Amino acid sequence: MSILNLIMLIITTVVVMLCAFPLLIGKKYESLLTPLDEEKFSMKYLYCIGLRWLEILKESYTSKWHLRQRNLINIIWGKDYIDYYLMIYSAKRLTLSLVVMAIVMCLAMLSGTYAPVFFIFAIAAGGVVYYTYSNDLEKQMKEKADSLVGELPEIVSRLALLLNAGMILREAWETVANSGNSEIYQEMKFALANMNNSMSDYEAIYLFGQRSENGEIRKFCSRVTQAIEKGGNHLSLELSQQAIEMFELKRQMVARKADGAAQKSLVPLFIMFVGILVLIMVPIMSNL
Repeated sequence: MSILNLIMLIITTVVVMLCAFPLLIGKKYESLLTPLDEEKFSMKYLYCIGLRWLEILKESYTSKWHLRQRNLINIIWGKDYIDYYLMIYSAKRLTLSLVVMAIVMCLAMLSGTYAPVFFIFAIAAGGVVYYTYSNDLEKQMKEKADSLVGELPEIVSRLALLLNAGMILREAWETVANSGNSEIYQEMKFALANMNNSMSDYEAIYLFGQRSENGEIRKFCSRVTQAIEKGGNHLSLELSQQAIEMFELKRQMVARKADGAAQKSLVPLFIMFVGILVLIMVPIMSNL
């Protein structure tokens, strides 16, 4: 065995042990992992790997990345769950990067001559996974914002109609919030619950905008809160104007998504073309 292969074997063994050791005491963290949603936190019971090493390394959770995650978690789940989800997301990215590295390194050791190449790829793959899951919450917030803003024009239009019909803001908000079950309606119900729990309409709607992380929703909330401060006399007119602007924005957004989908569909076609080209060229080159 060459020195290079020996070094790779030692590193692979260390990485595998980094994953295997925490699994032996995984039940210690079961109570933390069980409540997590399987869809958002796939392979959640492996997170005991990251949790254990974060505990051993005495992670302080004070880096710039951690501060950003704190803000996002506060928006999504509220301040009471910041420490819990911060620990979970930190463990998630560490766990998945270590697991990917361990698997690919083991495969690299079985690849013979090409082992060094696959070994480098294993380290790179671990780094890519670590970076990708560092942006996991930002991605969730963007997806949430896109889903919220899609239904916003209709909601703003309905609020304007109800206000014109003589309803006060809280009554109109409650009527619209209870008319649907998608994510934006759930957010409106959350704001309504805040209103019914002694929070002012101004504060509840402001928080609704902050939780969305979307410029258009924040713009809508800003107009509403400014109108509340002025007495709300022209709120229905302002919302009617904003609804028209948002319907145009939605049309443009749908057009951009259609263009993006068309461009993405070219990628599989290009891969198929390259594959067919290789199938044709290999026999020709081998006969030369």
